[in-house]
Amino acid sequence: MCNKFSNDKTVNIISKKPKGFSVNASPFNPVKLELGVILIIGMTLVLVVERISPRGGLQVLILLGYALASAAWLMWRIVRTQRALGVPDGQEKQQ
Repeated sequence: MCNKFSNDKTVNIISKKPKGFSVNASPFNPVKLELGVILIIGMTLVLVVERISPRGGLQVLILLGYALASAAWLMWRIVRTQRALGVPDGQEKQQ
C-alpha cells in the first residue's frame, strides 16, 4: 500500500529529527565559545590559585587580574564583531 501523504513535504520535514546539538547561526557564536573557554579557565584558576601563591592578597590579585583581562578581551571581541556587522558604537542593529 502506498501512503497518501508520502509526497507531502511537511510530513518529511516533521519526521526528520536534527542530529546533535545545534545553535542558530549568529556572528556572536565565536564570542560565546570564547566566553565558555574563559569560564573554564577561570574555574580552574580558582582551584589552583592556592598552589600558585600561599598569600591571600596575591591570590586575590591574580584572580582579579584574570577577571579584568577576560572582561576586556570579551568587550574588545564584541565591539569588533559589531563593527564587522556595520553597527555603530553604542547602538543596536535595527532589524
